[in-house]
Amino acid sequence: MKKIVAYLGACALICALSNPVVAHDPPDYLGILWQWPADKVPVRDGDLDDWDIVPEEFWQTHETNNVNSCLGDNSKADLDPSDLSFRWMTSFVQGSSKTHWAMERFDDDWTLGDDMEPTIDADHSGGTFWTIEGMTDEESERQKGRHAQIYHIWFDDGLRQGGDSWLWFWMTSADWYEQLPWSDAAYKYEGTPASGEEMHETSEWMLTTWDDFNYADPEGSVQHFFDEGEIIGLSMNIWDHETVPEGEEVSPAGVGRWTISPNCESFGDADFLADYLLLEIDEELMSTAVEEDSWGNVKASLAR
Repeated sequence: MKKIVAYLGACALICALSNPVVAHDPPDYLGILWQWPADKVPVRDGDLDDWDIVPEEFWQTHETNNVNSCLGDNSKADLDPSDLSFRWMTSFVQGSSKTHWAMERFDDDWTLGDDMEPTIDADHSGGTFWTIEGMTDEESERQKGRHAQIYHIWFDDGLRQGGDSWLWFWMTSADWYEQLPWSDAAYKYEGTPASGEEMHETSEWMLTTWDDFNYADPEGSVQHFFDEGEIIGLSMNIWDHETVPEGEEVSPAGVGRWTISPNCESFGDADFLADYLLLEIDEELMSTAVEEDSWGNVKASLAR
């Protein structure tokens, strides 16, 4: 823990003195991203045991992502953990263009609209990733999501999306990003999707990051390859809808869009994403995990 805090403080000071920070909302916030060794990335199987090694400082929860905004008069006033609780984190591998995510979620009312909405500005370039006034239709389609990407994600066996689809980059008409090698997911849940009843879900997914996303094809796009010590723009919105009673247009319980930043501009302007610092590998924790895993294998072999 002390090593993490010391490294974070030193890097934040260096970045503040040497480079102007573009994306910053909250303005004084600097999150941290865990780095996996290339040969130790968790297996995507919906089981989060592999993530137990990661210190709690890297996890975002309903206690930190508890700002509700942009939803008008029918939004919830507060986040009640008995209604919705969660934890999530993002991680990376040095020199790779992939982000690796984990999430655990409890919801007392599972509706069709309950999803996650991650946004990534990998090169921290900031600025709009939406249509600019005066653009032609062709220019507009090329501009949307070009240097930052915002997704909707559902883990409900395709109920919301249809088929086996779980990922929607809603700014673009492209669909090639929805499968390997560009994205992949695994999840487990207890409950029935969109039943209005309780659910408990664990999920893991992988997304490719882009400095220049070209909806036409991956060959015309430019991936972002991560380097420890750099800062990226990042946001996650956790949506929580309540079942609408029969005969009513909206639920009296309201809807929540829980996040770390209240600024609605983050939907299309990367200046309003939060800053996250990419940390070096924690060699001490990783070596301890390897030792424990090795000893576990030995005990298992003796038991056979």
